[in-house]
Amino acid sequence: MLWNMPRRTLFLRLNDKAKAEVVAFMHEATLKYTFRTRRRGNAVLLSSQGWTMKQISRQFKVSTRTVREWFHRFREKGATGLADPPRPCSLTPEQETQLFKTSQRARLLKKTHRRIEKLPSYQQLTQWVKQQYGIRLSVMQINRIVRRKLREAPYT
Repeated sequence: MLWNMPRRTLFLRLNDKAKAEVVAFMHEATLKYTFRTRRRGNAVLLSSQGWTMKQISRQFKVSTRTVREWFHRFREKGATGLADPPRPCSLTPEQETQLFKTSQRARLLKKTHRRIEKLPSYQQLTQWVKQQYGIRLSVMQINRIVRRKLREAPYT
């Protein structure tokens, strides 16, 4: 792999082995990773074909700084550097289960038509998590946890 890094632009020259690695990774990415990962792989391939960072940034509607970061990640880690790093979950599996049970308890009470004051909203659940565990989660994180738990065990 050869790297040409003029002062204002960065483009990649890939040998056949590196191109094959990126293409194989992108094929795997269609099965395993996200759209963003495949897009980064396409950007690397376009750069090896002579596209400038400015052209690539226009093509993918991102800044040239973003494209530069993709290239640096590729240079440091190879094709696997194009994937998103895993995001750490701030709740333990036991805490997630307790959160899920809390959200579902109100749901079950509603189904059995028992009188309840009010169903907890995701906003209220974020406050509950903060009080119980001292962890701040967004409404979207609470939503994702509850949906994931519903997929794992919808009848518990």
